[in-house]
Amino acid sequence: MLEAVITNRELAARYGWRPQTERANRIKGQTPPYLKVGNRILYRVADILEWESARHFTSTADERVRRASA
Repeated sequence: MLEAVITNRELAARYGWRPQTERANRIKGQTPPYLKVGNRILYRVADILEWESARHFTSTADERVRRASA
């Protein structure tokens, strides 16, 4: 069974980033895990949803506590 994937340009559009921003963030490790197939960068939708879930906060205090414990 094939997994749902999106391209790096589609990920950039999802977050309102320019393609250059997606590339810079990927280089810095600030994107979901990705696949490189030939020259193409692909993101698994399941990885994106998991990555987003890990960044879900209810308040700025919650964010600080999670960062301090990491």
